[in-house]
Amino acid sequence: MQISLTDLENYKSTVEIPRICPICSCSFTRTVKYLRYQLRAGRKIFTCSKKCRDSIRSKEKITKICKNCGDEFTKEGNNYCSQKCANSSQERMKTYRKKTKICKTCNDLIYSDRTYCPTCFKNRIDLKRIEDIATKTGNKCSQHSYLRSLARQSLKKSGRIFECQFCKYSKYLECAHIKPVSSFPMNTLVSVVNNLSNLVWLCPNCHKEHDESIKT
Repeated sequence: MQISLTDLENYKSTVEIPRICPICSCSFTRTVKYLRYQLRAGRKIFTCSKKCRDSIRSKEKITKICKNCGDEFTKEGNNYCSQKCANSSQERMKTYRKKTKICKTCNDLIYSDRTYCPTCFKNRIDLKRIEDIATKTGNKCSQHSYLRSLARQSLKKSGRIFECQFCKYSKYLECAHIKPVSSFPMNTLVSVVNNLSNLVWLCPNCHKEHDESIKT
C-alpha cells in the first residue's frame, strides 16, 4: 500500500508508522520524519532492508547493448558493458578525428580544438619572458609552478637518464633548476631559464639540499 505526504500531516515526526515490505511481506516500521523526507525525494516504494531494495532496483534496470562489443548489459547510465570497451571505443574514435583547422603561425592543419600546432605552441612559450608568465598566472607561486611544469616536460622529452644526479635514486624524482628561477631577471626568456643545461633530475632530499646550497 502506497503512502503520501497528505497521509502524514496529522502525525508527529517521531511517530513510527507500520509498513509491509512488498518483496518479502514482513512487517517493519519507519518514522514519519524518514517517510516525509523520502517522499519529498520522489521515493514511492519502501522496503524492510537494503537487500529487498536492491532486488527492486535490479528489476527496474533496462537492458542495453554495448556500443563497442554488442553484448547486452544492465548497468545504469552507461553506454558500454565494461571500462575496457569504453577505452577501446574512445581510442577508435580518436582515429576518426580529422584536422580541419589551420595553425595561426605556420598554416599547418591541426585539430579543431587547437590554435597552434605542437611545434609553434612550444616556440611561442619559449619566446615568452618570465614577466609575461607572471602576468598570466597572477602570483609568484603560480609563475614558478608553471615554469617548473614546462621544465619537467622539456627534460622528459630530452631522453636524459631518469636518476638523481647526486645519489642515483630513480623511483621518484623532481625537475630542478641548477640556477634558481628567482635569480633570473624578469625579462629573461623562458627558453633560457628552462634550457636543458640548467635542468637536472634530483630526488626530493637532494633537491632540498641543492636549494639550500648544501649540495652543488
